[in-house]
Amino acid sequence: MQQAGSVLKRAINGPKNASKFRRYTPKVLLIFALSFMLLYLTFCVVFTVFQERFIYTPYDGYDTVPSDFGLEYETILFEAEDGTDLVGWYVAADNATYTVLACHGNRGNIGRYTERMTIWNELGLNVFVFDYRGYGESSGSPSEDGTHMDAEAAYQYLLRNRGVQEDHLIVLGRSLGGPMGAKLAVDHDPCALILESTFTSYPEAAKDWAGFLPVDALARIHYPTIDYVQDVDCPVLVVHSKDDVVIDEEHGRKLYDAAPEPKEFVLLEGDHGYGYRKGEVYSDGLDSFLTVHVYQ
Repeated sequence: MQQAGSVLKRAINGPKNASKFRRYTPKVLLIFALSFMLLYLTFCVVFTVFQERFIYTPYDGYDTVPSDFGLEYETILFEAEDGTDLVGWYVAADNATYTVLACHGNRGNIGRYTERMTIWNELGLNVFVFDYRGYGESSGSPSEDGTHMDAEAAYQYLLRNRGVQEDHLIVLGRSLGGPMGAKLAVDHDPCALILESTFTSYPEAAKDWAGFLPVDALARIHYPTIDYVQDVDCPVLVVHSKDDVVIDEEHGRKLYDAAPEPKEFVLLEGDHGYGYRKGEVYSDGLDSFLTVHVYQ
């Protein structure tokens, strides 16, 4: 009898509890929906407000200097058009007739490019690398317009102070430096453009890790490399690693497709930062491209 009473009691109370749950369900769903919307809006605000911090990660000190790799170099002080003080390194090669101007990526400073400088130098190239505003020992704070202005100042330094002829000037842009290099190649007449591990545009790159956000609507930084490269009037070499998880290989392929002829593509292995270390694919690819399309 007692067990039967318990069953009867559960049968009576059950519908009441179910009714109470149904009454609270709309409130729970509303709270959940509002919380999700608030979280989503928070992500949107963070992406918009802190955009510069996501793309610019400058370091003050140098990890290495060219002399660590046996290279003699000059520290170059020059100014951007707006008066910002900039710093670069110039490494001469014996009997070199061609010079590479290198625009570096978003992280660190030119101190992370000394090993690459040895490769370029061993290919018989003079090398000029410089830090954007806010990077290394350059003054100011980085911005899209500012970094383009800095690249222009570096280009003009080579023309005016070093007497480099444009038909002997190679522009190289790596990662974030890609749009700077590509824009220089549109605005001027270098003998070649090399794009290493760079993106089609910043919004497209951001979609790879923040695709759940309306990136196109929120982006204040653009760096439209693909728009620049299609208007370039010089040979183009695109270098990208199939293992790059920072900027997917697809970006490099799209840049290659957009570039006019003559053009080449070199596929590396390894991560975003050090794919050039895998064998001699990188140096051989550069040497072949320059021999076929640049050297006269």
